[in-house]
Amino acid sequence: MPMIEPLLHPFMQRAIIAGILIAIICPLLGVFLVIKRLTMIGDTVAHIALTGLAFASLLGLLKNIYLTYLITLPGTILIFKLTKSVRLSGEQSLAIILSAFAALTSIIVSLGGKLNFEAVLFGSILFLSWDDVYLLAIMTVGISLILMIRLKSFLLFVFDEESFRLTGQKNEIYELTLSICSSLIIVASLTLMGVLLVAAMISIPVLSSMQIARSFSKTLLTSIIISELAVLIGIFGSYYTGLAPGGLIVILLILAFTSSIILGKAGLKI
Repeated sequence: MPMIEPLLHPFMQRAIIAGILIAIICPLLGVFLVIKRLTMIGDTVAHIALTGLAFASLLGLLKNIYLTYLITLPGTILIFKLTKSVRLSGEQSLAIILSAFAALTSIIVSLGGKLNFEAVLFGSILFLSWDDVYLLAIMTVGISLILMIRLKSFLLFVFDEESFRLTGQKNEIYELTLSICSSLIIVASLTLMGVLLVAAMISIPVLSSMQIARSFSKTLLTSIIISELAVLIGIFGSYYTGLAPGGLIVILLILAFTSSIILGKAGLKI
């Protein structure tokens, strides 16, 4: 009965479903972003989303995810434009945008914006609504279909950009697609994971699986398994301990990463 007890609470049901979805789509996106060296985009988009949440609170809309999207999506496109038009590297663009939106958030808060910083920064299963879960489900299905339908093109784009250009396809479209998909998922995942931790779901499972997997497909599958285990153990652990679910999940991911390094160095690869 103690193991079943959490499943009897609606807030836990919402958290588990949302967690399962996040643990699928974040590594699925992350495997492309990590290979393309765009891992910092998660942190940057999360900080842009924080600005959106702060602005919503300033307007008296304590939780308006749609307003957050209205700020996050243009911010993501701005990253892309900086990289292409000003000839900055991806990491340089991300650093500038992250700093700018972090400063903007502090200004908005000083003007009277009020946020529950513990929940916003580190996540809370108590604030998840069914609307959050439905939106996350739509995002997961939609983005998964986009990636799977154009899988060969995305693989060529991240592994060999020169050969990709020779096919006549525009690499800018694929890079922008990955960036926008990342921003959509990050905003949809904020309530459970929190601003400071959601980016870890995109990068750490993939980096962990890379230590022990010998192929792309095995890397993707292993990263999803690692992600699912960390999320489910973290959510149940949060229920019994009262700890923030996002923080607990990330600690478990770090442990998985450390273990995968040890296994990889020992030659235990799949």
